[in-house]
Amino acid sequence: DDLCDAVQLSGIAPEQRVADFLAAGGTMALCTDQQLAPRVWAGIVARAKADPAFASTVDAAALAVLGAKDLAGLLPR
Repeated sequence: DDLCDAVQLSGIAPEQRVADFLAAGGTMALCTDQQLAPRVWAGIVARAKADPAFASTVDAAALAVLGAKDLAGLLPR
C-alpha cells in the first residue's frame, strides 16, 4: 500500500508513517506522491542520524530489498 496516500493514516505525517513502517520491520516503503517523497526521504534520514538503532534498521531493510532483487536476477552484473 502507498504510505503517502493512505487516507486511513491521514492524521499521521507521511514521514512518520514511513519511518514507523521501517521501524516495525517493513522493507520497501511505497510513496507515489512526488510532492511528498522528498519530505519522506528527509524524515527517514533525520531519524537515522538521530537514532543509530533506526539507522541499522534502515540499512537492514535496504540490504533485504537488494538481496531479494539479486536472487531474482534484477541487479546488473
